[in-house]
Amino acid sequence: MLYVEGKDARLLGKIGKLAGGSEFLSDSSVTLMKTDGFANWTRVSTSAWVFNQFFEFEVKVASLFDRDYRTDSQVQEFIDELKGSDVLCFVLPFKEIENLLLVPEAIKKVVGKHTRGQLPVNWGARVEAIYEASLEGLKDQTSSNIVINSVQQEMKRKPNSNMHSVYTLALEEFRKNWEQPEFRRAKVGGKAAFSSIAKAVQDEFNVNLTETRVIDEMTIADVPVAVRDIFQSFEKFFRD
Repeated sequence: MLYVEGKDARLLGKIGKLAGGSEFLSDSSVTLMKTDGFANWTRVSTSAWVFNQFFEFEVKVASLFDRDYRTDSQVQEFIDELKGSDVLCFVLPFKEIENLLLVPEAIKKVVGKHTRGQLPVNWGARVEAIYEASLEGLKDQTSSNIVINSVQQEMKRKPNSNMHSVYTLALEEFRKNWEQPEFRRAKVGGKAAFSSIAKAVQDEFNVNLTETRVIDEMTIADVPVAVRDIFQSFEKFFRD
């Protein structure tokens, strides 16, 4: 059993194949189960025990959680909670699985392949502009969530800290990091960003930009090493 946060099974299967070269998630022996985030971790941690105690058979249980806006320390604390529960647990290195689809080159390939008319001379630059504008449009929302969470965690760790100073430092760090393309790709809401890009592409080029089409144009180089490692670990876990 693989617990995920309500993701589309086909999307996960295609990403798993791209990341690890295997279709193990399409195997009928692996069942995808929905969990609604970190708050329901106990459901995941007790699954193997329940099947063993009440149904008398062994079940391998793994889980993949969205990172959302959590800090590194929050993620590590969560993983530590699940240690010893016989569950293989990973947290994505970006907000949600749809962030993987934010690949400008793959998006341009979809537009070039599926357009029904003549593309303007500068169409590639326009696609890149749409991509950047969509992420930039989510900057304030992303900043608020990341900075507020960082401040809350720091004040919890050091209650006597000056909140204004903590907030200012967190905001400065975010603004500095925002200049990095990979940071933007990882931290914005993947669903919201992809939806915004798809709408703009449809409006300007009359091309239906779907998750499947984008993944089909991606290469393994477009998948961060950390994500490849996660899917390869899942495959080994379920195959052994």
